[in-house]
Amino acid sequence: MPAVTVDFFKEVCPNPTIIDPSEISSGIWDHTAANVVQAVLDKLERTEDRCVEVKADARPIFDFMCVLVRPRPTPFPPLNQMV
Repeated sequence: MPAVTVDFFKEVCPNPTIIDPSEISSGIWDHTAANVVQAVLDKLERTEDRCVEVKADARPIFDFMCVLVRPRPTPFPPLNQMV
């Protein structure tokens, strides 16, 4: 469910800035949830308009890459296996 109704949003924001999720995700090398959230925050900070809408026919901001990223292997053993 959206945070506000469509009618209220259109009344308060008749001409919102449309954000394309592909613009946000194109600069992300490591698609973790934290990196995606930071990219969204960076995009919003660069947007002067406070009325923002995600492009309707675009892919989701949080795609499967964000969920399926596995931790990178480390050369160090876990702490519980040391000494």
